[in-house]
Amino acid sequence: MKRLLVLLLASLMLFAFVACDDNTPDPPAAEEPTPTPEKPDKPNPDNPQEPETPAECVHAQLENVTAWFDENHCYPKSGVCAACGETVTRDAIAISTADELMQLATHMDKETAYDLGCYTISILAGIDMSGKDWPSPDLNGYSTPHNNKTFVINGNGHTISNLAAGDNETTEAQGFIGSMWSVVTLEINDLTLENAQITANKGNGGGPGIGGFVGNIDSSPSVKISGCSLLNSKITGGHWAGGIYGYAAGFNREGPVNTKVEISDCRIENVIIEGDDTAVGGVMGHAGGNENSEISVTNTTVAGCSITTKNTTSAKAGAVLGTNGVGDVTLEDVKYDEGNTVSYGDTLNNDRAYGRLVFNGVGSLTIDGTQVTE
Repeated sequence: MKRLLVLLLASLMLFAFVACDDNTPDPPAAEEPTPTPEKPDKPNPDNPQEPETPAECVHAQLENVTAWFDENHCYPKSGVCAACGETVTRDAIAISTADELMQLATHMDKETAYDLGCYTISILAGIDMSGKDWPSPDLNGYSTPHNNKTFVINGNGHTISNLAAGDNETTEAQGFIGSMWSVVTLEINDLTLENAQITANKGNGGGPGIGGFVGNIDSSPSVKISGCSLLNSKITGGHWAGGIYGYAAGFNREGPVNTKVEISDCRIENVIIEGDDTAVGGVMGHAGGNENSEISVTNTTVAGCSITTKNTTSAKAGAVLGTNGVGDVTLEDVKYDEGNTVSYGDTLNNDRAYGRLVFNGVGSLTIDGTQVTE
């Protein structure tokens, strides 16, 4: 009996153990690890990945405009930009190529007398004029459409290279602008001419004037040339020759017309300026040929230039100006002691800013606040 009870108790314990073991839940399956989101690459300080800023559209070409000028010789100022689709009103004629510059010069010239509309020209790129015969446009303010207009040429820091104007037979004024006459004004800003060749014959007492930027200025109320350079160039011939301009004068009949020329922050470097019996100067040939002319040159440098005239009887060559007639000329902070050779005939004039003074009781030359009498 006692053995039977022991067997029964053992059976009950085994049953309980098996029942418990069957009801034990399985351990949870191991979860898949949650993937860590990929982090963006850290910016490389040596190669930053900055978003590109699109270039600003210059609206150089308008849609449905097949030529710069319409049938009335007027420059179309308004239209839809062919590049970006924006409706625009242009405030400048945009020039980027040699062909565009040649076309513009033709339209500026008094012979064609096109209406430029806004009369502001913007140079948008460096331009190589190799192989082009530059026409040295004349700005005639005496007749329409240039009467009382102001031409503004903004170089925007660009360089026009290999400009070639005139030859040994040329008798008209030569330069980036050939001549200016009557009530038309001009500004040229931040433009460099390099490897320019400006040539004319020696002419006579009435001209021509030749210069890097303007050949002849006559009876024009205002000419401003600022931040401009003439580099590695040659200006030869003409009756008056200068790195910036050849001749300037006002007008004292039926007027008068006061001509004011302001040159500032300019540089003339490694330029050959020469003539036969002409007045030649690093900045200007004949500074002021009329009592109604006023010329100022400030913060400008003439360096490494050869400035010569074959005239042996008169000191018509100067590092800055050849002759000051009867105009009022002021030089302020003008440097001309950097390797220039200045001569008339066999006489050197390296140490003087000017060549000949012809005041006759009218006109003046003032250098850094001191008036020069001879």
